[in-house]
Amino acid sequence: MPQYSYHSYLDEHAPFVRHDSYGAMGLERQGLRERTRLRIASLTLMPLRFFVGMSLVALYYVVCLLFPKNERLNRAALSFVSRSILLVIGFGFGSIQVDSPEGLARCVDASAAVVSNHTSWADILILCWLFAPSFVARSATRETPLIGRVSQAMRCLYVEREKTNGKGGIASQLQERMHMTSRAKARPIAIFAEGTTSNGTYLLPFKSGAFLALLPVTLVVIKYAKGGRVSPAWESISGLRHVVLMLSEPRHRASVTVATFVPNPGESPQDYCRRARQTMLETGGLLDSESTFRDKLNYHKLLRQQHDKFE
Repeated sequence: MPQYSYHSYLDEHAPFVRHDSYGAMGLERQGLRERTRLRIASLTLMPLRFFVGMSLVALYYVVCLLFPKNERLNRAALSFVSRSILLVIGFGFGSIQVDSPEGLARCVDASAAVVSNHTSWADILILCWLFAPSFVARSATRETPLIGRVSQAMRCLYVEREKTNGKGGIASQLQERMHMTSRAKARPIAIFAEGTTSNGTYLLPFKSGAFLALLPVTLVVIKYAKGGRVSPAWESISGLRHVVLMLSEPRHRASVTVATFVPNPGESPQDYCRRARQTMLETGGLLDSESTFRDKLNYHKLLRQQHDKFE
């Protein structure tokens, strides 16, 4: 088996570099002991976790099917199922430390949206556990079997990705939903303001959509423990490979910082956005980055080219 090594990268690629034993694309060569452990875990622990996790998803689907308009029950079920799945995949009791000086309930009641950094698909489970929010989804999701029913019960905001501005665009729909949420104290909408994932060490530039309504939001910084065999960061690795490695790893740890953030009188949406991002940088101990989604795509292209050389 060849030795894959992709440790040289440009500064703009730094937010997308994996920092775990399996390295870029999850293909770093492992010793005999680790290869044996992974083989055994992938045949025992991983399928068991996958089966239990899917059973919990099916349970939530039944709740959505039977009680499509019961908002309180739906949110309670979503929170319970999400925490249960996290427990099943290795985020045990005490492995997720939540720091919320104001209290989670107060943050949710005071906010029209939950704005979070984005590192992993596990972020969604953590946000669903803590806030049971809705999400922005493509319009086609509404008609997708199984997922469509669940997304409707979660009150997801359906948008046409091609329409970003103007009447009926994503920005205007998001503002309208946030105003409705604020008035009715309803389920908040979760927004990943970076628009893509990073490796959890950096914070990428924000899109301002979550701040255009100039309403209070809940800022969330999710960080995963570093230095282990498998990083929950979903960077430069295929979805299938990452799921296999994550479900085969006995334990994962994370920390979550939560705080309410409000606009200053007369503040512009752009200044509100910049101030929120600066607050997340400071409270989360994240590094500032100006890298973009295009830089991410270029890095992934470089990895594929280097990978082909080793084949």
